[in-house]
Amino acid sequence: MAGETKRRQTGNIPDEWTTFIGRRRESAEVLQLLSCSRLVTLTGPPGVGKTRLALHVAERLSSAYADGAWLVELAELTDPDLLVLTIIHAAGLHNPAVGTMEELTDYLRDRQMLLVLDNCEHLISPCATLVNKLLREARRLRVLATSREALGIAGEYTFEVPPLSTPAARNPSRIGSPSQYEAVMLFADRASAIAPGFSVTEQNQQTVIELCRRLDGLPLAVELAAGLMRALTTEQILRRLDDQHLLMTEDHRGSKLRHQTLRAAMDWSYQLCSKPEQILWARLAIFAGSFDLSAAEKICGDDKLPRDALLKALIGLVGKSILTRENDNSGGRYRILEAVRQYGHEKLLERRDDQMQNRRHRDYYLNLAERFDAQFFGPDEAAWLRRMETEHANQRKAMEFCFHEPGEARSGLKIAGTLWYYWLTRGALQEGWHWLNQGLAMDSHPSRERARALWVAGSLVMHQGEISRALTLLEESRSIAREIGDQSAAAHATYLSGAAEAYRDHSPRALVLLEEGVALEQDLNEPNACHALAAQHTLAWACLVSGDVERADALQNDCAKRCEALGDRALWSSALIFLGLVEWLRGHTRLAETQVRDVVRAKQDVHDFLGFRYAFEVLAWIAVTDGDGQRAARLFGASEQLWRPMGKFLGAFGAYERWHVQAKEQARRMLGDEAFHAALQQGARLSLGEAARYACGEQSRPNAWRDATAEAQVLTGREVAAARQRASLPSVLPALPAIAAAARFRYRSEHVGGDWYDAIRLSAGRVALVIGHVQSRGLDRAVVTGRLRTAVTTLSRLEPPPDEMLVHLADVVSHILTDIDGIDGCELRVTCLYAVYDPTTGTLLLASAGHPPPAILHPAASDVHFAEVPTGPPLGGGQPVPYKNVEFRLPDGSLLLLYTGGLIGPEPDLPRLADALARATATTSPPVRDPDSSPADHAQEEATWLGGVCEGLFEYLAFSGEPEQDEKDNAAVLAIRNRRLSEQAVAAWHLPFAPESAGQGRDHIRAQLASWGHDEMISTTELVVSELIGNCIRHARSIGANGQLNLRLVLSDVLTCEVSDGSEAVPHIRHPALLDESGRGLQLVAAMTERWGARYTADGKTIWTEQAL
Repeated sequence: MAGETKRRQTGNIPDEWTTFIGRRRESAEVLQLLSCSRLVTLTGPPGVGKTRLALHVAERLSSAYADGAWLVELAELTDPDLLVLTIIHAAGLHNPAVGTMEELTDYLRDRQMLLVLDNCEHLISPCATLVNKLLREARRLRVLATSREALGIAGEYTFEVPPLSTPAARNPSRIGSPSQYEAVMLFADRASAIAPGFSVTEQNQQTVIELCRRLDGLPLAVELAAGLMRALTTEQILRRLDDQHLLMTEDHRGSKLRHQTLRAAMDWSYQLCSKPEQILWARLAIFAGSFDLSAAEKICGDDKLPRDALLKALIGLVGKSILTRENDNSGGRYRILEAVRQYGHEKLLERRDDQMQNRRHRDYYLNLAERFDAQFFGPDEAAWLRRMETEHANQRKAMEFCFHEPGEARSGLKIAGTLWYYWLTRGALQEGWHWLNQGLAMDSHPSRERARALWVAGSLVMHQGEISRALTLLEESRSIAREIGDQSAAAHATYLSGAAEAYRDHSPRALVLLEEGVALEQDLNEPNACHALAAQHTLAWACLVSGDVERADALQNDCAKRCEALGDRALWSSALIFLGLVEWLRGHTRLAETQVRDVVRAKQDVHDFLGFRYAFEVLAWIAVTDGDGQRAARLFGASEQLWRPMGKFLGAFGAYERWHVQAKEQARRMLGDEAFHAALQQGARLSLGEAARYACGEQSRPNAWRDATAEAQVLTGREVAAARQRASLPSVLPALPAIAAAARFRYRSEHVGGDWYDAIRLSAGRVALVIGHVQSRGLDRAVVTGRLRTAVTTLSRLEPPPDEMLVHLADVVSHILTDIDGIDGCELRVTCLYAVYDPTTGTLLLASAGHPPPAILHPAASDVHFAEVPTGPPLGGGQPVPYKNVEFRLPDGSLLLLYTGGLIGPEPDLPRLADALARATATTSPPVRDPDSSPADHAQEEATWLGGVCEGLFEYLAFSGEPEQDEKDNAAVLAIRNRRLSEQAVAAWHLPFAPESAGQGRDHIRAQLASWGHDEMISTTELVVSELIGNCIRHARSIGANGQLNLRLVLSDVLTCEVSDGSEAVPHIRHPALLDESGRGLQLVAAMTERWGARYTADGKTIWTEQAL
């Protein structure tokens, strides 16, 4: 189970801050379901651990998806109309071109992404509709949902998350070791963190086991009980359970009673809280998402709960696991689990404090919005935007209260209007309009709040291309402003009206309004110069397109200088784009390109989407000037994707529109219609980050898969089959120290071949080898092959032995069949061979599901022989059948040939294959290592030789690759030459299960690395080993484990360090508070190593790290 926490792919899956206990079977099953189904829903009662399991699985898979894994938290969302916008916001799209369901599906259409929808139960119908649409349109998207009930749509697989394992009986003689029970392991881990020194011993293990059994193994209930260990003993906690009448019989447990168990656990946790803690628990339920200490003090503090008492109560709730603490750049935030928050809200209603708390919450976040509006312009802009992003759920909660509580609409209108810059820069145009539209409909009286809301709404709809509506809103704002004497609103609405007129090419009217707006803004002399400079910036654009280049240049230069002096980056960078455009018009192409590229780099911190649109456009014009039509077309595609909601490009005003049309037409003539359209679509499919990197010259071409898709769209017939087959196979085999490898594929059928293979790097230099063949009628072989390759890639992260891998893959095939409509007309037969080569022992462990045996040619031998492998049934052929592993040693330099059945025909002719392999290898000898050549050069020579062997096989077997009348099957060959690690490159030690083993381990490390000549790695490796050994001892001792530790070093292209023990508790990085005395060890490990992770073994687990040499 590779927990590669460093260099994680894109996504927002949070790190696991506490040890993930147990769930080995559940994790594997969910991973397996995701490998064969595009929608998996985890169901179960509150507190059973649905969210934690989903996040654990998603974190493991995040690097397997090209576009990342993204968490969408729905617990606080009450308005189904905001569901699409919430996904956009959470999934990091932040694109004003993505606001409707249709635009979201179009954006996700070619993305390879995992979407985690957490807590869907209160939005079942909207979630089901949305997921159904997304999965139908975005074929590479997968969804992992959590809910108390299934979504109920076609193709959904549900997995009911069970409680953690607990003893089934009270008879002590039948209980066995406490370490075999997940609930006990969880209690011990959490209790030892709260009460240092606590562990499960012979004296208390019966009490702990009974406690966990009474709590029915519900993780949340167990964690709440562990949170009491600071004040109570395990015996006292168990007596409390007796007082709460939580005794349950074995025959009547179920989901309903688990709800009762959790409720009772909440009750006694609440009763064990001090009076201030009880008050604070109830009041904190008012928050949505997370909150910081300042918000808690301002909203929840009063004479009943003064500041000192509140802080003490907050610390107490963290200690009792009622709250969790999260670190961030601002000093830390707190979060309350949804089930705990709901309980607290009940207590808040009982106290009749809900109205007061809602108003205090509203006032606090209104004040925060006003501070943001006053202070964002300048050097703190990025920090402010991050802060508002973090507080978004609470801002929503405040507005929801205002628009649902009689008499509060104006306050909600004020919040929505004050967040204008957030709506614009975060691409949340649709959501901003949603809130403003509600408030404007509910409060129609002239006021400063309405005047502001109208000009903000006008700005938002203008940027969505609704110019007429924008002008109507802005005119009403100006009218109210004049009526009530609001000079600020009058100035803002005036210059924005000028911008709207410019967008619809009314240049004379636009210039008049902009000149007036600039004058009004200057008269205001507001401390926040944002509007004054934005008005001047817009006036410069209007001057440029009307032909007054010199005045435009002067205005924009002045704007850039003033922005730079104030520390602003967003408007400053937009001014620089403008000045780059001016340089392009003057013929200074290189200067213009350099300037605009610098701007694109600067804008990525503030996510200025409007600026990105202009930058990509100008760089496209520059590419046309350079004669690079393909680059221009891709940049046009990226720019137009951001402009889509405008309806008309840039409002189609003046010369700007002409420049755009002329440049685009030139690019089309350079490439031709077909190639131009393909490049345009490639640019449109890029994410904002990809487009920015491409614009800056840091990405030579868009994602290869998308290129292959575009290529396949212009191919037909046999070429399509070949293109799709290439897309289903690895484009290049990885360079691995344990093997040299080459592969070849030949097709003799018009149909897409069902052959697949891969070589996958595992921990400690080991390599997984897989080859398979899909035979089907009535099914798309490419679809099945793609699912199986995804499954293998996913499941290999758990590093199961071959027999277990085949069992999982058999389930995958069964799930594929259940997905197919009209299954009676479909036939599916899948063969597969999976092997793991360990270079430290020279052993190959493999298992077969109806696949032909591998051919082996030992070094210095002329006879080819075939491995004797117990052949199990093909995958998915009915009831699960256990597969058998076989292990044998491969002498160093052996040739291992894996192949599909098409190579030897329906009636296998193994002697003919052996003869062909002998002839192919006899033609040229394998390369001998030149002492003067590098390992990389030698590896390339070996791969080239193996490729020649594969080509020779096809030649000797008369495999021309031309389509034949009898529809002979396609064939794939994977040739491997193994490399055994020297015995001197592996060192292993057995250590006692005691604290002094860390010191002994360091002694071994120092001596061994010195003998290998790697003294420079000693200090780092000592720290790593100390932490890994200490981690094993701490967590294993808390559950009463003992025995010995195993330490191993493996030296290959990296230095691998392994520590093994008999516990299955897998460590995870925590983010401790500033004053915490523990929890930083694995952070150091992750920082000092290239990769680290853990894998289960027959006797427990192994934690491993890899360091670059």
